[in-house]
Amino acid sequence: VGMMLLWIIPMFQRGTDELVSSLPTSSILFTAILGLFQMFSGIAEAVSYALLRQDKDGVSRAELARIFE
Repeated sequence: VGMMLLWIIPMFQRGTDELVSSLPTSSILFTAILGLFQMFSGIAEAVSYALLRQDKDGVSRAELARIFE
């Protein structure tokens, strides 16, 4: 939310004409940045789940992979 505010507030301070003209490129760039953060978050969650499951249950990665096949 903080990153979004840092990105959007200066755009509104410039004026509506510049906002409308720069909207397509800035929105694509912003969506790409958010996508990268979401991808990193998803990878971190998957790795954390696998490591916590291994520590808690003693399940190896091969056994965990068989569950999801």
